[in-house]
Amino acid sequence: VLPLSKRQQRRVVRLSSLAASSSRSVLAELRSGASPVLQIAANPLFLGLLCEHVRNGGSPADDLHSLFEAHVARQLQLGRQYGVDCDRARQVACVVAYVMAREPGLGLSPGRDPLIAAAGKLGLLADNELETALDDLERVKLMRYDPNDNRASRATTFVHRRFQEYFA
Repeated sequence: VLPLSKRQQRRVVRLSSLAASSSRSVLAELRSGASPVLQIAANPLFLGLLCEHVRNGGSPADDLHSLFEAHVARQLQLGRQYGVDCDRARQVACVVAYVMAREPGLGLSPGRDPLIAAAGKLGLLADNELETALDDLERVKLMRYDPNDNRASRATTFVHRRFQEYFA
């Protein structure tokens, strides 16, 4: 993903369906140069998350952890309508992020089988529990899989490396 220029950032904010006052506050924060938001504003995914965060009552000056927490909570809450156990999904996301960071060779897009084996070896989760929870995390768009992956064990990954860092 190519970084957004300042002009493109302003356009994304204007097109994000924010109230006029919210749009002005996000643009002011981007101009200020002092906000932690500037670390992510050049990424269209994260600028979109920021606009969504502000639309839902957050401040554009909130720290990145608050931005990620609000997004994760929203996604998990949406998952409730599909029967997702939010607390369990969050716990499993933390375990998966930890295992991915801890185990050499897993990387950021491990196959499900090696991931499940590594979590089991550490005694963190039962195999069937992890498989179901990974499905739930994909359903709520916090993790994803590559349908074109040719490995015998389907690869799974967080929607962005920053989410893996957040959960770890």
